[in-house]
Amino acid sequence: MTVLRGDAIELRPAEPADIPALAAIRATPEVRARWRGGSDLEAEIAEDLADPDTHCLTIYQQDRIVGMIQWHAEEEPDYRHAGIDLFLDPAVHGRGVGTDAVR
Repeated sequence: MTVLRGDAIELRPAEPADIPALAAIRATPEVRARWRGGSDLEAEIAEDLADPDTHCLTIYQQDRIVGMIQWHAEEEPDYRHAGIDLFLDPAVHGRGVGTDAVR
């Protein structure tokens, strides 16, 4: 398992055991306002983790799950592009956690 370390966070490959904590964060009003989803957030996150084209990393701060970052890349020469998405626990908003995770 590859662990990436930032200044204040760690990124670890997301695992099924992370799903309840990640779903709780996605359920907060602050996150739902920007990260839309249905009513079964645990199933949606499990689907993301199972998708071989989406790479999901759980964001930890002091051994506590505070969010998830996911990325994908299209390697087809005529359509090359990549994307990155993340969501964070509102308790860590405005503290540089997202910037640290992306960096």
